[in-house]
Parts: sequence; structure tokens; C-alpha cells
Amino acid sequence: MRVWPILLLAACTDGAVTGSATSSIHPEVRSAATFIDNVGLIDPPGTYRRWTVELGDVAEGTSCASIGDPIITIDVYTIFDSAPRGLIPISVTSPPVLFPAAYATVIDGINAQGTVVISSAATTGIIGTLSGTVTIGNGSLAFDATFDAPNCSQ
Repeated sequence: MRVWPILLLAACTDGAVTGSATSSIHPEVRSAATFIDNVGLIDPPGTYRRWTVELGDVAEGTSCASIGDPIITIDVYTIFDSAPRGLIPISVTSPPVLFPAAYATVIDGINAQGTVVISSAATTGIIGTLSGTVTIGNGSLAFDATFDAPNCSQ
């Protein structure tokens, strides 16, 4: 009896990877990832769910462990465990006082003002847009960003 070797191929993955993103103010933005955690706040008191969307300059499909520092960060706070959806105002303070609300910064900690629209959300990731302005020096600069941010917390 002749035995034939069998070649088995297995898909190898390093875990979660980044999704796509764009930004009109930072053209180097190419990828997005979401991180989910619970945070305890003093004002208002309680435990809230925070969905942090990070937009960065690594290529889409990069391992979440290798993404580096974000260029744009959007923190969305909710009172429920479910993912946020719809139009969410960006608060000028962090953490925001009303929920759901978002707080957004661009590189170097510059606060953004405007809105986040989340068109699709689940524990696996968030898809949406950010439309806002940032004040740099004495001027205000409008910008837009899009993101398809898989959950990297898993």
C-alpha cells in the first residue's frame, strides 16, 4: 500500500486588524481601529462604556498590536453596553456630561468640535463619519473623516 503525503494549509492570523479610514485634514490617515472599555466617571458618577475609534497612518489590514499612535481619536461614551448609533454631538469637555456623546482630538491633542455619525455599529466594530472643525492658532479649519473601525479589544 502506498501512502501519499497530505499537505494541509491553515490560515494564519495575528488577530484583529485595522479597517479603512480617510481624513480631509490629515491625508496620511489610512486606517481605523476601535477599542472598547468601561470607565468610571466622577462627574457624572457611574460606570460608562467608552468606544474609542483611532485613525492612524498604518496601512489598512495592519495588526491591531502594531498600529502606533493615532492621528485622530474619537471617544464615544454610552450608558448602555450596546454599540452607539446615529448622530452624536462632539462635546468640548472630556468626559462629556450628556450621553451618548463624543469627544474628539486630532494629533497633538487639539480638540475637535462637530458631530459623529455612526451608520453601523456592533461589538465587532464601528462604521461612521466625523464632521467638524479644529482651531489652530487664530483660525478655524473644517474637516471630515470616515472610518470602518474593527474592534481591536477582542
